Amino acid sequence: MVAVAWGLLLLSSSTGSWGQIEDPVTWDFQAYQGDETGTVDVVFHAAIDPCWHVYSQDNDPMDGPVPTSFSLELPRSATAVGAVNECTPLEEYDPNFMMNLKFFEEEVYWHQTLALDGVSAGDSLKGFLTFMVCDQSMCLPPEDVFFAVPLASALPATDRPDFCPPSKHLCDHGAAGEGDGHDGENGANGEGASGEGASGGGASIACTLARQGRSAAAKVPPRAGPRGAANLGTSSLVPENSRVRDVSTEIAIGTVPMEESVETSTKARRT
Repeated sequence: MVAVAWGLLLLSSSTGSWGQIEDPVTWDFQAYQGDETGTVDVVFHAAIDPCWHVYSQDNDPMDGPVPTSFSLELPRSATAVGAVNECTPLEEYDPNFMMNLKFFEEEVYWHQTLALDGVSAGDSLKGFLTFMVCDQSMCLPPEDVFFAVPLASALPATDRPDFCPPSKHLCDHGAAGEGDGHDGENGANGEGASGEGASGGGASIACTLARQGRSAAAKVPPRAGPRGAANLGTSSLVPENSRVRDVSTEIAIGTVPMEESVETSTKARRT
């Protein structure tokens, strides 16, 4: 019990104040015309604050942090071509989880290719993704992000971003491990918050709590509920106690019948 309490204390003190919830990942979604006629690439882009990272699909979902996963609902006009693709991730030993892990820093593009047949103006790829974000001293509870991406208004293939951009080397990992952690502009971490032991036992407990049963979510003030869950028909799939964000209302879409559900939460195909 003492170890668990210490883990929660470390997780809480690392964020400074729960009145200011860490939100180190920004998501955006866009469809682009594919390389083959009649296809589109739906791109899931995560911009990640320096010294934070999100995890590859290609991690063990039963051990370690929660891997990124996607639950997709396709309109009748679309068929998935393979699984959600990702670039080759970084792979290093993570002292928080005491195991080798695959992850991404700075920014990452996942993309799903769809074959279209008679797409209409209202057709969208809907669903949600689940991800977990950590730095060298702490992890945030897994979060679900809803999306609805229009398919008929796909941008030209020439506008597609580089799916595997080179690193900008925004994080000095040596400095981050010496106690600065993820201070950033807010200076949230006091001296010692991620100091001695932070990358070992205490941080490991905190990260494990964030993952298992999402117990650490009890320390996080509840966010707004899944505003689009009822419309998406996926509310029953949302993991209990996970944080939820709905970005689908930021994209103007029509309502179309959904008949096919595609789960792409296991192995990633390299690009």
